Amino acid sequence: LHADLRDVTLASPHLTTPLTHLTGSLEYDLLAQRLSIRQLEGHLLEDTVSSRGEIAFAPVARLSLEVTGTLPLALLGAWLPPHGFIQHMEGHAAVALHLKGALTTLQTTGQLDVREGQIRFTDSPHAVDRLAGSVLLEEGRVHLRGISFHVNGQPVTVTGILTPGQVPRLVATVGFSQGQLLLTSHLTPEEIVIDQAKLSLGQSQLHVSGTLSRSDAHPSALKASGIIELSELTDLPFFPSEALKTWKAQGLADVEFRFQGSVQDLAGAAIQGRVSVDRLSVHEIPLEQLLCTIEQTHHLLRIRIPLALIAGGKLVSDLTIEHSPKSRRYALQADLTGLELARLAQAIPAWRTRSITGNASAHALLSGTWEERSTWGG
Repeated sequence: LHADLRDVTLASPHLTTPLTHLTGSLEYDLLAQRLSIRQLEGHLLEDTVSSRGEIAFAPVARLSLEVTGTLPLALLGAWLPPHGFIQHMEGHAAVALHLKGALTTLQTTGQLDVREGQIRFTDSPHAVDRLAGSVLLEEGRVHLRGISFHVNGQPVTVTGILTPGQVPRLVATVGFSQGQLLLTSHLTPEEIVIDQAKLSLGQSQLHVSGTLSRSDAHPSALKASGIIELSELTDLPFFPSEALKTWKAQGLADVEFRFQGSVQDLAGAAIQGRVSVDRLSVHEIPLEQLLCTIEQTHHLLRIRIPLALIAGGKLVSDLTIEHSPKSRRYALQADLTGLELARLAQAIPAWRTRSITGNASAHALLSGTWEERSTWGG
């Protein structure tokens, strides 16, 4: 049987946009139950896609097709798992693919070149835009080559290898303006398992491992340790840096953290941490030999400083914050002994001309609702 198609429109449940202006030649061998596509070309929106090859229908359906052209990323998104991380995709991908094998074990090889892509994730406020780069599909692995995009206005690049299978594995290098992240992980139906991740900034080296849950039914569990220059945290694309910028924190900190809970509900997670810094500056106020412990359970955060030195004086403090849906109540107790004002004035540039001298000590008890200054008392 032979058929010449002219200006045909094809629609199916997997095509969010119909294939229009379909033109080409088909031949069907009734005895062999084999369909031959000499050349088939059509349009998806304003993009052109073509295909040629064979489809054998007996004893099981098997394909050997070449697909070339430009596809909308929104169309590829329709083939993604319904409850996956990706919520929406936009942009275009130039494809040169070869589909081979039975439908149940179909192998896809070739290359996709993405340009001007945008991705929105299901459980993340961070949108990816200006996505570009190449994805090379080989038997048993996927190569990410020169993938670049912007997150929160900051450029990010990704190279890596994804190994599909019953337990997919990803080894990737994520680069951004001030450093890079080396990641080794694998994927299960319930969670992303971070076997090893190393974040490297100018002076910072942080090691992370644990699990990120893919559903609310399973909590995430992460642990991190290393050395962090606090001023470098403001350069991370995925980090809430605006809060840190107002503190103007500088100093090399030895940190250890453990986290268990939902990354979308940080206030309700269980957190344990320790931070120690030899020299630290916050709003230009110098601190030395700072030791800080952090503990959070059941929406109650406690930050303790058993010891810190400020301009020759000793500081001990205990801050408790109770998180609620509408406000945050807090209670602060602090003791400062023997602060040398002249030494403090020399450390703060704006104070150097004020001729401040003397010693100061204080015992403070403060409480209230953080967002309402009128409730503060102590």
